[in-house]
Amino acid sequence: MKKIMSEKEASFIAIYAKNYQPWLKVPKINEENRTKKVDIVLMVNRWDGMVGFPGGLVEKGEDTKISAIRETIEEINYQVNSDKLKFFCAHNLKEKKLTTHLYGIEVSIEEIFKIQQNIFSAVDYGSEIMGSNLVILNNLHITKGFQKFIESPMPESVKEELLFIKKVIKTN
Repeated sequence: MKKIMSEKEASFIAIYAKNYQPWLKVPKINEENRTKKVDIVLMVNRWDGMVGFPGGLVEKGEDTKISAIRETIEEINYQVNSDKLKFFCAHNLKEKKLTTHLYGIEVSIEEIFKIQQNIFSAVDYGSEIMGSNLVILNNLHITKGFQKFIESPMPESVKEELLFIKKVIKTN
């Protein structure tokens, strides 16, 4: 990983699951749509009203990967297996004098739901994190869904990171 130098650094983790069937038990939907598989990513509702990934500022002398793991425990009460964590990308936000590092980890559908349930017992829940969302990464409709979601208020690099994740995990 190429290190980008700036005054501050922040690390985040995109926790995602593949092949979720959200409409499987919805009887009023036709068979094709009911059995459709989508990829989802966990995002958090931040203290500032924006959406983003769990994570935060890197402490002095701390490795960016270790920082991402520590912040994820604090914000969503989830211990990430560092061996399964993959570096995705970094962004140098010159105006903020901040470099962001995004890591990713694939988990099962069951695990992502378990993570959502445990967020309420996180140390930073209610102060830094106000809740969570599961975002469908697939293009299901030309003017709705993911296409509109990426227009939501989010920090500067998050839109690019979402598009990167979508490409990396090869959703349609």
